[in-house]
Amino acid sequence: GVYHLDTMNVDPIPLSPGEKMRLRIHRGRNVEVFDYPAIQQRMLNLSIRRFGSLETMSRRLNYQDENQNRFILDLKPASPNLDNRLSAFGWGREDREWVSELAKNGIDPISSLGFDGPLAPLSSERQNIADYFKEAVAVVTNPAIDREREVEHFSTQIVLGSRPPLMPNELGNDITFTLDAPLLLEHSSDAIEKIATDSGCGTLNQLFAKFSQSQIAQIQTVTQPNENTEQALERIAQESIESVKQGARIVLLDDSSAFQNENGWLDPMLVLSVVDLALRRTFIEVNTSESPTPLSLNIDGKIDLGLMASHHSINLRRQASIVLRSGAIRNLHDLIMSIGMGADAVSPYLIFESATKDKVELTNEEINQRLKHVLKALRSGIEKCTSTMGIHESRGYGRLFASIGLSSQVASALGTVNYGGSTQGGLQWQDIDADVEARAKSYHSVGRGELSRVNHFYPKIWKVAGKLGKAESGWREYEAHTQSTAKSNPVTIRHILDFRYQNESNIDSQKVDTSITSHQLPFLIASMSFGSQGEVAYRAYAEAAFRLNMLSVNGEGGEIPDLLGRYPFNRGIQIASGRFGITAETINATNLIEIKVGQGAKPGEGGHLPARKVTQKVADARHAQKGVDLISPSNNHDIYSIEDLAQFIEELKTINPKARVAVKVPVVPGIGIIAVGIAKAEADIIYLTGFDGGTGAARSHSLRYVGLPAEIGIVEAHRALSEAGLRAKVEIWADGGVRSAQDTVKLMCLGANRIGFATLPMVAIGCTICRDCQSGACHVGITTQLETKDEATHLGIKHFVPRDFESATQSLVNVFTGLGEGVKEIVAKLGFDNVQDIVGRSDLLVQTAHCEKIDLNEMLIPADEYLLAKQPVKISVPVNETVSIDRGPLHRPRNHLTTVISNLVMESFTTYQQDVVLFEDDKVTPVDRALGTHLTGALTRFKKNWDWSPGHGGMGGERETWRLPINKKEEMDTDSVPHTRLHFTSSSVPGNGLGAYNTDPVHILVEGGAQDGVAKGISGGRVVIMKGYNHDGKLIDGSVGKSLAYGGIGGTVIVQGNADSRACIRLSGADVIIGGEITKPLNDSLGFIGARANIKGFLCEYMTSGRVLVLGDPGPWMCAGMTGGVLYLRLQPHLNFDQSAIQRRLAKGAKVSVQEVNENDLKNLKDLLTVYAEELKHNHQNEEAHKVNNLLVDWKNTFVKVIPLGQQEDQRFSTE
Repeated sequence: GVYHLDTMNVDPIPLSPGEKMRLRIHRGRNVEVFDYPAIQQRMLNLSIRRFGSLETMSRRLNYQDENQNRFILDLKPASPNLDNRLSAFGWGREDREWVSELAKNGIDPISSLGFDGPLAPLSSERQNIADYFKEAVAVVTNPAIDREREVEHFSTQIVLGSRPPLMPNELGNDITFTLDAPLLLEHSSDAIEKIATDSGCGTLNQLFAKFSQSQIAQIQTVTQPNENTEQALERIAQESIESVKQGARIVLLDDSSAFQNENGWLDPMLVLSVVDLALRRTFIEVNTSESPTPLSLNIDGKIDLGLMASHHSINLRRQASIVLRSGAIRNLHDLIMSIGMGADAVSPYLIFESATKDKVELTNEEINQRLKHVLKALRSGIEKCTSTMGIHESRGYGRLFASIGLSSQVASALGTVNYGGSTQGGLQWQDIDADVEARAKSYHSVGRGELSRVNHFYPKIWKVAGKLGKAESGWREYEAHTQSTAKSNPVTIRHILDFRYQNESNIDSQKVDTSITSHQLPFLIASMSFGSQGEVAYRAYAEAAFRLNMLSVNGEGGEIPDLLGRYPFNRGIQIASGRFGITAETINATNLIEIKVGQGAKPGEGGHLPARKVTQKVADARHAQKGVDLISPSNNHDIYSIEDLAQFIEELKTINPKARVAVKVPVVPGIGIIAVGIAKAEADIIYLTGFDGGTGAARSHSLRYVGLPAEIGIVEAHRALSEAGLRAKVEIWADGGVRSAQDTVKLMCLGANRIGFATLPMVAIGCTICRDCQSGACHVGITTQLETKDEATHLGIKHFVPRDFESATQSLVNVFTGLGEGVKEIVAKLGFDNVQDIVGRSDLLVQTAHCEKIDLNEMLIPADEYLLAKQPVKISVPVNETVSIDRGPLHRPRNHLTTVISNLVMESFTTYQQDVVLFEDDKVTPVDRALGTHLTGALTRFKKNWDWSPGHGGMGGERETWRLPINKKEEMDTDSVPHTRLHFTSSSVPGNGLGAYNTDPVHILVEGGAQDGVAKGISGGRVVIMKGYNHDGKLIDGSVGKSLAYGGIGGTVIVQGNADSRACIRLSGADVIIGGEITKPLNDSLGFIGARANIKGFLCEYMTSGRVLVLGDPGPWMCAGMTGGVLYLRLQPHLNFDQSAIQRRLAKGAKVSVQEVNENDLKNLKDLLTVYAEELKHNHQNEEAHKVNNLLVDWKNTFVKVIPLGQQEDQRFSTE
């Protein structure tokens, strides 16, 4: 669309994911274009010129000096009592249970609800430095990647030894080698070495056999007698620097002598950080004139500056690798933090020892199997952690985490973002020293050491909440109990805050206004999908919100059909990565649309609903097939940047102008600037979800260690939006373990307008916090699709108690009414009569506990004072000069044409009662976005007679833009609307979102091409992209951009040309024909298949239903996560596209079968090819139509089909 199609000579070709293009500009002559194979050859040539030859590089990677004395690992004898060692190194019971699960099953355990234990600075149990940290995830920009379905795109490979020099032709005989994973087993034997090799790992003995004594520096990570932590870290940093200067190529940080011979211990995160930073900041000078070989010259005979180092010095970190051997690596969080802090390889020896110990003695075979399981789970866990940051290689993972409650001094040593710390507050060096002494006592104690335990919050309050729901006690009793529990067992930041009440307030609590927009209460029942929730509970949430006049959101499982349009002002529709059940009708059934970018409890992750939970009712709501695994991608594949998000919001407001749009994001470092971007993207609501929020199921690691508390996100977003002048433009919503009126008011004082609840509503209707939601065997009938006792008994579930709709609804009404009364009383005591007046009034809060462990003073500074302290530079323009500023010409909005079309069509057919309406336009450009989408929305609302007012209480949304003829409404038959055809001719290339959410009876035809998001969410009608004519009258292009038919449920999509990546992703019932053809014999030996393919990658990913026909090269990585539907491919052996070529294009994560077509497929092929030929004929391409029809002559030998295998996911657990 950037270069006008009618001026092109050849078809435009998109770059496939990862593909590069290189231009060499010859001044005054021509421009040389290098394709991907040419670039690869160029890089190889440069490498050879830099290092001499491939043989030289190979010798370097396999070099081993046999004349050197080998390094022998000096391991100090360990205490015989494992529990004592675990206790001293900071292990908890949950850590040991986690390792046990890994050893038995080889996967990260699944849990549910959310983490309700204390933050590290609030815990009374022993904490390691890693416990103070939470991992970050990618939000909006550079989003997460699906590790399970796109496994071939991940690498945990590490490089050990010295890195090659930056100077050319100086590749010496240093040792450099690789391992496929950064894990090292301990004691070596033939069996252990085979396990390590098979798992892509190594052993310490294998590692050290490659190096001489002088090349490995074994440094004990301990404090020596009369030495404190700071002094020890300084000593070790200096020792590391000197060792590398003296030729060490491995720095082994080992804690084997900890707690022995009066030694103390150093936390591995502190040591890693200090050593890594010390080596990175130290350089040694080199003299290039002493180079044994001349400098490389380029093809012109000049020195090739591209091969020169930026300066003549060597960084010590490139000269050596850091290997960590520590007993304090207890879990995946510790492991990924070690890698982020600088470890190249890790030996978590107590994980291996714990995994191979049991109550009964294990056989060697059982021990070996457990080690295999642990290595497999840890390696996939590393990939999972990197995937949530949108990172493909573990070597690219850095300090992507933030701490809570470290003092400024300690945080500085770790080089990361820190919250709740100062020079006076937070974990101090002296606290660490004192803790080491306590650990030493545990190490040497008589008897078994005591492992720490998580002091969970919800078990202490769920019964009282249940009583409130049943009206067996009042809200005051519930509030008193929760606050007493919070004071004695604080788990989050708000629990150590209290209110600065007015000495005397004359505000009557009953006169306090709790309303916001058109709602009476500032609460919402947060997203819970139908599928993860049973039908009674799911319906009760919506009904209770309606009765209370507050909000609820449906979750990503579509909507039960009879609920559509029933609660337009009280029920929101969530759109998440899976797009289940998202149609024009669903989107228009409400005035609130929530885009889920991420969820606090499992940010950066998708999920799956196992086939056994996909009942007919669930399938109907999701427009899916009964008994088929339903998989949600890790991210929305039409949102890769803030600009993409803005476009998505614009599309949603185009299909439903009445709606307000919320964007739900997890709290991560830098959330303030992200919130500003979301506001600028025209969202109405920014929904911040804290790490301690609930979920139906997630990895236990994710629940506890990923994301930040809501309080931090609220403060950061409120300040950033205030600074940008955007705070009044948006509402801030927040959730994350909120349980009381006090919690609600505290979060509002920090800056939130509305507060979300999820676990508490479940508790209100009977949840007993058994944390088994993922199993689908909920004994109280909330997170299960079981409806009767007989069904439960048949599956062996005892004591099953199904929910009753009316009692469940009333319980919710009781709980939220009580919370509302509590909010009123607190706000009145603060001296306000309107709840929204306290938003952002953090000066009404005061920290009352744990001041020495966490310092919240900075967080409690109101936004205006905080911004004033930043002393911004004021820029003023005199009033009389503003009128002279040239603001340039005015332009029509990007989506103006789609509104014009809608108005013309709607007013035409309502005025003239037409059966068919045709709209034509020529040379449409990419400025014209979401064409046809506004019309689809208007037709949908007209048919359903959904003519309610926009927004919420006058806030947000827009009224219909077309005008119904006077006195015509009574005469109109809203059940029938005209067949509408939109034709965009003369080499048109519409912008993003063409035909988004299209439905019957709209038929769109484009002659030219189209950009991203064509026919996303289509549920009916037809969207056709044909080739257009260039200036010579030649037909070219006919191609589309990314995410063709994303989530398409019905209708037909035809593309005559090629498609960019992610075509037919999450297809759920639509028919798609992609007609781009192979034009010359394929040569897969060149690598990078996508560079020459007609579809650029990831075809039919996560597909659950529908029919897809591809007449050309389908491209690489196809069919990952495909659980339903069928893909037809055209065999062309003469062009090297045969069965073998198809197998090379299947993703590693694809669980599909390539089969011959049979009589049952003939109807499908006839349907698809016939409709394609008809469109070609209508477009005056009779010869092409004839060729298409002829494909049916020998259809059995021409086509094959790709279909999914049976149930693909672990049916024991749900992760939604």
